[in-house]
Amino acid sequence: MIRDSIGDFIASICGQVGLDFEREKATMAFAIHPGGPAILNQIRSKLGIEESQIALSRKVLNEHGNMASATAPHIWQAIVESPEIPVGSKVLSMAFGPGLTVIGALFEKV
Repeated sequence: MIRDSIGDFIASICGQVGLDFEREKATMAFAIHPGGPAILNQIRSKLGIEESQIALSRKVLNEHGNMASATAPHIWQAIVESPEIPVGSKVLSMAFGPGLTVIGALFEKV
């Protein structure tokens, strides 16, 4: 269900700030709460983004496992500290919870 609805969800978040996701996605970073490898794989595939754009989400999962709600701040910290992600980059963060809930936010690296 998440895979089938994530596109509309992302379009809504980006639309609220006037960002054209399809045009901008190649330059964005993604902080995806990694409940498991399948979530990362499905979201990456559905959004049509590169593995490098979710690498830090996967790294946090591989190093720490699913830390529930504490996972997202670890990914955000990795993005802030990453020299590969330039200042000014848009960062799309999303997490998934019980009952198939989805939450997301759009940040800019400063």
